[in-house]
Amino acid sequence: MRFQLSNSTVRLLICLITFTACQPQHIRLLPLPEITSPVAYVRAALNDRPLFPDMTIQCRIKVSSPHGAISSKTMLQCKPPHNIRLITFNMLGLPAMLATADNHTLTVSLLSEDKHFSGYSHPEHLAKIFGMYVAVDDIIGILHGKPTVDVLDAQCCQEGFQYRCDLMTPQGPCSLWIDPDEHTITRYHAAPSPAMSYDILFEDFRRINGSALPFRISMQNQYERIKVTVSYSSVSFAPLDNETFHHLPRSSHILPLDMLPQLW
Repeated sequence: MRFQLSNSTVRLLICLITFTACQPQHIRLLPLPEITSPVAYVRAALNDRPLFPDMTIQCRIKVSSPHGAISSKTMLQCKPPHNIRLITFNMLGLPAMLATADNHTLTVSLLSEDKHFSGYSHPEHLAKIFGMYVAVDDIIGILHGKPTVDVLDAQCCQEGFQYRCDLMTPQGPCSLWIDPDEHTITRYHAAPSPAMSYDILFEDFRRINGSALPFRISMQNQYERIKVTVSYSSVSFAPLDNETFHHLPRSSHILPLDMLPQLW
């Protein structure tokens, strides 16, 4: 015998299904396993793989600050541990600025103005280029999703679906948030001084050569009211010659970095 629902019964069932679907869902937060060796756990997340020997990043950098906001198409090149190169492009796709840095020297060329600057690669000078008071080694680590942290002590607890690890380092306290499944660092907060206080988010992880690499990095300094967002479009690992990072302007008149304007 064939059973058939009446139209009124069908409408009632539809109403019940719709009502149930619209009710708030209470998701129970399952406890994560307790970390018995926090220092070892954090060090493993920081050093689960070496930095790529050579990396070229095509990206867009957006910076907002009290001076305004700017967005530029950029190419970043890294050769750990101490070499980095940055080229920004204008609206016509032509190079507008070229900067190279290691842990000793920063050289900047404003190509459209034919102005050149060079001097010591102090974080204060690098902030004019990268928007944050960080050293060259720190910038390279951040671009790999691996902040440079020397862990002396650590305490880890569950926060949401992640571990929050509060660390003690030679530079003072800082905090890391670690994804327990992927063992990726999703957030980093440090404040060794007001000018160097920053909060970094690592997002949009993608598997590259077997390693997870963040394709979106957001850095914020609440004290200076600066936010820098780096959005990767592509990454390559072709070998980079050392000469790539030794930029010597043709101009014989090179200005000190103190005269370099704030570019962001």
